[in-house]
Amino acid sequence: MISNIHYRVKDSEKLSEFYLKILELNVDKLSDGCYKISFDTDSNSPFPCASIILSNTDKDTIGYCLGRDKKYWKLGFTMHDVSSLVENISSKGISASTPHQFIDVGFMSHIADSEGFTIELLQESFEQNFILAQFNENYSNSINLGMVTLRYTDIDAALRFYCDVLRMRLVCREKVDDYGFHLYFLIFGDDKPPSDDIDALENREWLYKRKYTYLEIQTFVDEKYSFKNTSENEYGFTALEFKLDTKQIKSTLDKKSISYKVDNDTLYFESPESTPIIVSSI
Repeated sequence: MISNIHYRVKDSEKLSEFYLKILELNVDKLSDGCYKISFDTDSNSPFPCASIILSNTDKDTIGYCLGRDKKYWKLGFTMHDVSSLVENISSKGISASTPHQFIDVGFMSHIADSEGFTIELLQESFEQNFILAQFNENYSNSINLGMVTLRYTDIDAALRFYCDVLRMRLVCREKVDDYGFHLYFLIFGDDKPPSDDIDALENREWLYKRKYTYLEIQTFVDEKYSFKNTSENEYGFTALEFKLDTKQIKSTLDKKSISYKVDNDTLYFESPESTPIIVSSI
């Protein structure tokens, strides 16, 4: 499973307060300058959502800048009712885009946290399929960390890595040709989507209802970028961490001649196009 998403930030304490006060998520201080943002666990989910790890740095660092040529794009938070959440956070002074159905991708809004990282607010159901839940003691509009989105130039190499090395499964593809990109969604475990056809529309809402974190890969159809990872003197995304069988992963890395480092049974290596990967033991 995807366990942690790591970031180098300017002020981890202040940023953690954004997630606590604005989005009402769980915050734990791990050490000086390092905070963990976590999500409530659904008892019916095979995995918990990943956590967000925010770490300060003592190095001279330039500010975070979102760009179409960056390897990291965004986090996607999923929930039952996007409009209700947007109304809530807007009352706290946070600017959000107007919730809308984006073609046949999803009903969504976008915000930025206090350091400028993009957060997509994605509804579990399309606008036309939305049913307003009754607000009673059993209703919860809880936020889940649905997806982390990375970009790759060579989608075939990326899929081979995540499927063959990390043993993820491709369950959904969204071809957004009018906007020049395709989206690929990969999960862990045995969850079975409604259709074996990865392009099937019904797989999308099914995916958004998962209560664990999955990987979204964006690739551009006509434009070719050499996507940039976060450099050592930049704030931004620094690593994607998984909790897996390290012996099994180490064996696969050896067979595929992928170099790695080991520290206390934790593996450190890179995906194609140099995305930093951490695998810790189950």
